[in-house]
Amino acid sequence: MALERAARALVNAGIKTLDGIISGLISGAIGAFGPDKLKVFIEKGWHMIPSILYAAKQQPNYGEAGLSEEEAKRAEQMRRTLLSKIVLPALGMAKTIASRFPPEVIESKVTAKWIYEKLKAKHPEITKIIDEMGEKGWRWLEEEARTIVAFLTGKL
Repeated sequence: MALERAARALVNAGIKTLDGIISGLISGAIGAFGPDKLKVFIEKGWHMIPSILYAAKQQPNYGEAGLSEEEAKRAEQMRRTLLSKIVLPALGMAKTIASRFPPEVIESKVTAKWIYEKLKAKHPEITKIIDEMGEKGWRWLEEEARTIVAFLTGKL
């Protein structure tokens, strides 16, 4: 009996940790885009994790953006620092924690509705954009949930 309670407590603690890390990942990544950029993401059908992984592999063409050599150097340094010290470690930590759970747990937890509620609590301006975009916004959010699940379960 005591062993069962201890095992249940351990599972619940793990689920709370999983909830926190995924919530932070979603809130931080999607919230960081801001409403205007999120609108572009929804319109273009772009998604958070594939965009981050692409940015990690592909250096932008700063010349096309009209940046001077010095500005490009600073922008690239900032991009590399953000990716290597914040974004990629956070993704890795989320994936590591998620790997300790069966994929069905991740799939049942990370849904469009769950993401929406997490965003609404911390970034109501983001959920406002999703609401304003109607069905297209919700389809995007549902695909975002599937993409996050695929990443966390090692399918992406």
